Amino acid sequence: MDGASTLSAERLRSLSEAHRRELHEALAAGHVRRAHAAVEKIRLDDEPLGAALLVEVQAFRFDELLTLLERTERPR
Repeated sequence: MDGASTLSAERLRSLSEAHRRELHEALAAGHVRRAHAAVEKIRLDDEPLGAALLVEVQAFRFDELLTLLERTERPR
């Protein structure tokens, strides 16, 4: 994964739950435009993280991103 130092579960955990949920839903549905839109919102709050996510979305690494996002979920 490009930007490996930027992309980690810990780093993604710093995002709001709403950002994580929106990105997760778009990736799980395989919806490229929604994933891009979610990443653009993230870039407004965190440019380096958003840029790293954009690289991954453009490379269609949805499964890898979903795995990272799932690691951000807190146990219930």
